[in-house]
Amino acid sequence: MGYIMCLERLKFRVMKKVLVILSFLALFVSGCKKDTDPVPDKDKFALPVWQWSSGLNMDFNSAPIPAIDDADNSYFFISFKPSQNLTLFAIGKDGATRWQVKDVFGNSTSRSPSVILNSGNLYFYAGRTIYCYKAENGSKQWSYEVSDVGVSIQNLIVKDGEVWFTHTASGKIMLVKLDSGGNKKWDISFDAYSFNLGMAAFGEKLFLLNKALFDNRCDVLAVSLQDGYGIWKASPPAQSAGADLSIDNNGDLYFSTFERELIALSGADGSLRWQYTPAEALKNSNYYSQGGIVILENNDIVFAEDDLICFDSKGLEKWRSSVNSWMSFTLGNNNILYGWGATADVKLFAVDASNGEKLSIKFSTLDPDMQASAFPPALTHEGNIIMAGVTKIHCITSMSESLEENGWAKPGRGYDNNPVR
Repeated sequence: MGYIMCLERLKFRVMKKVLVILSFLALFVSGCKKDTDPVPDKDKFALPVWQWSSGLNMDFNSAPIPAIDDADNSYFFISFKPSQNLTLFAIGKDGATRWQVKDVFGNSTSRSPSVILNSGNLYFYAGRTIYCYKAENGSKQWSYEVSDVGVSIQNLIVKDGEVWFTHTASGKIMLVKLDSGGNKKWDISFDAYSFNLGMAAFGEKLFLLNKALFDNRCDVLAVSLQDGYGIWKASPPAQSAGADLSIDNNGDLYFSTFERELIALSGADGSLRWQYTPAEALKNSNYYSQGGIVILENNDIVFAEDDLICFDSKGLEKWRSSVNSWMSFTLGNNNILYGWGATADVKLFAVDASNGEKLSIKFSTLDPDMQASAFPPALTHEGNIIMAGVTKIHCITSMSESLEENGWAKPGRGYDNNPVR
């Protein structure tokens, strides 16, 4: 009997030690477990955080996409009716005006659709002038004016404080490079083009999407960022282009057309990789202007045709989401797409980019000023959505608490940013 009791005591002690060790391991594993974002809360989507108002109607000749810094300050360049005065202004993360600058910024009909934030400075254009202002306080750093009268700047990118921009000149497209002080380093012309529809850069290549006004074609050019030297020229099977160039993580190019086509080109040599052509009824729809393109982290491409369509990098369709998403959208963290879709009413949507599931659609709960607009949404580091209405700038909640840097489709047209369109 005593022997049996000893065995029982020994067994109890061993089991106790095992339980202690298992408890310790459980705590250790839970402590090492990577934090994950909470499940998105549909009920908390699109709640107001703050509003900013000038008291005047904003004139949106082009989509007002803000630049957003690491402290969640947002920067806009907008004109106001009826005066049409252009104003550069900064809004803090609490919705209060930090500073604003009113100046004679060229003419109001040709200007940047967004401000570029690079190395602590803000870059934008109006009329035939490029401007550089300090983001901290709105002080002017420099400006560069194209000497030819009647010229309009069309596109602008920035890398490490250096600037590349295009403008028209007697039936040509001029590409100009400025140094970080706003001094011209070189310019180069491309004949027989009337419009530069978009620019983008990857590595040491600069890509230009040029359109000939009286010829149903558009060409894509690859040139050196350093000296403008031509690398290749491609003439894809498209009569027109509807949106700016977007670049995936491999340096391959994508753009849409007014016929709702999606063109995929090789960044190495400009060859056609694949092309998506919609049904004829959609292709000829006259209300369609341009389709948005978002590149996901895994190189999938989400394209706004009429449905929201996701393709893999080889052009194979992965999913469709019927949100009538021909308007603007962008990517937040948790792989969630936010944007405007148009059915009977304009609605703000959140869609899971991994499978196309509609997570939430809002309309009646939005501020009426926001309902009257459909401009591109931008996202802060905290995960809030910034967008422009008719008289106000709105900050509302998204479905995520914070924004991962590698999942953020940064707003603006900077060198490191695909355009948000």
